[in-house]
Amino acid sequence: MAQNKSGGEMPYHNYLFQYLPYILISMTSYSLGIILIIYAEPDKKRRMLCAPVSYRSMNLQLMLGAAVIGTGLWLICGVALPIILSAKAFLADPNLPYYLLNVGLMILVSLALSFLMSKLIQRVNIISSVTNVLALGMGFLCGVFVPLSVLSPAIKKITQFLPVYWYEVTNELIGYQTTFNASQKMALYKGFGIQLLFVIALLSLGMLIGKLREQKI
Repeated sequence: MAQNKSGGEMPYHNYLFQYLPYILISMTSYSLGIILIIYAEPDKKRRMLCAPVSYRSMNLQLMLGAAVIGTGLWLICGVALPIILSAKAFLADPNLPYYLLNVGLMILVSLALSFLMSKLIQRVNIISSVTNVLALGMGFLCGVFVPLSVLSPAIKKITQFLPVYWYEVTNELIGYQTTFNASQKMALYKGFGIQLLFVIALLSLGMLIGKLREQKI
């Protein structure tokens, strides 16, 4: 049977991970999102297409840039901050690999969401408003600022269609359990898998919209 940590209380570093989606979505939108919007401007796009660099190479460089941003966020938010705030408890936590994997998937979701936003938004000055709506909206509806236990069943049914909900469900499960029975492991892997599906869906939709926009250039 699974046992609760600290008599049913979550460790301190779990609360840090609870708030990370808001930070990650905001940071990726203001970094990768703005870069992609600038690169997608028609005039800049035409000039780049005339450069002696293949289109494939350009996309590869953008992907590597996104990987650098994602890795940096993972190291800072997923590793460095928990160690600074709760060093011994975090490093001794038996669920440490699950925390790191869950944060990694949320970073991929944030990057994919920024990619999609860059295909939908054509002006840099709009991204601030859109980011605030998305980050704050999902923060309040998906358990970032308000615990999932406080949310009504109706809201939970709606927020199941948002990736941050599954991150928070998984984070809560990781925080409370030291060992997992079969059903809890299934719920854990389900949370990981659904986040990965959101990444694929967001990227696919973004590439489709980007392809349609390129046909107009």
